Amino acid sequence: MSKYLFQTTALALLATPFCSLHAQEVYSATIGAVSIEVPSQSDVMVALPFKREKAAGGTVSSVSGSVATLSSSSLTAGEFDAPSSGATHYLYVEDGTLKGHRLNIVSNTASSVTVDESDISDLNGASVTIREHWTLGTLFPEGVGYNEEDEPGLREIEVVLPELASLGGGLAANRIFYFYNAAWREVGTPLAEAVDSVVIEPGVAFVVRNNSYSDLDYFFFGEVEYGPIAIPLVSSSDVVDNFVAMERPLGMAISDLQLESLLGTDDRLLVYPMSSSGLLGLDKEPSVYLYADSKWQLEGGDGSDVGSTIIGAGQGIAVRKAAGADGGYWVNEWSLAQ
Repeated sequence: MSKYLFQTTALALLATPFCSLHAQEVYSATIGAVSIEVPSQSDVMVALPFKREKAAGGTVSSVSGSVATLSSSSLTAGEFDAPSSGATHYLYVEDGTLKGHRLNIVSNTASSVTVDESDISDLNGASVTIREHWTLGTLFPEGVGYNEEDEPGLREIEVVLPELASLGGGLAANRIFYFYNAAWREVGTPLAEAVDSVVIEPGVAFVVRNNSYSDLDYFFFGEVEYGPIAIPLVSSSDVVDNFVAMERPLGMAISDLQLESLLGTDDRLLVYPMSSSGLLGLDKEPSVYLYADSKWQLEGGDGSDVGSTIIGAGQGIAVRKAAGADGGYWVNEWSLAQ
């Protein structure tokens, strides 16, 4: 896997101001590209390493229920309203008690946003930005690796969204998509129905499946997220595998994930290989790690410290919460210097 990062100037094409909230404010964004290879007849668990550019931002001056008012703001009323299919934008919290959280936006006025949480009192005083979700159409506008299917029933390349919190453990497909006739389609829905607007939620992992006999290469492009990232980990009375994404543009050591405080004795970290032959679930066994005796260890290994093991940029992982274990938010803080 190869990685490329470059710093744009304040007026470069992808360096965008905070819309009309701060008409004179510009910022210099770090833009990156990550190359992923999916060998023939294989699956790769993918993590989106980048975010989309800012649409707006400000400071939360007051909160009432699920409504956050932004100071000195001048949004266009209704510009971030969610259609019936779901939210297109989210509120990213840069600091404060809820730092790293992403809250889907239901609607907005000229000075406030309503999110899909009933109580956001801890958001008061926080710096926030508004960002658009990645969708199948914006992430892969011409298919994965420019691949377009000739026969919908004989699909070469598929994007598989797993059950993000899989009760009982293991990876199960939730939705399967393919690119046909210049648009994304979904298995099990009418062929005439385009699904380009399907959202790829931040902080989740998905599978790119290559059923063909040719290797596939493709690039992710986007803005680097320097800020904290908060990812919810679901727990239950049964084992739960949480398929998550560490949205960073460079490889990270397991010890830098800052996951230790959320792992109990029987919890595990599952790291899926970047390439593996066989269809989903057949030859796709992850490496399994546990945190014990104040160090990361490979399950079934000799007990040596493997905290320096690298999770690649764009590599999907899962956090397995044992039956009855506590859940919570996994918060990761990072800088390009790491």
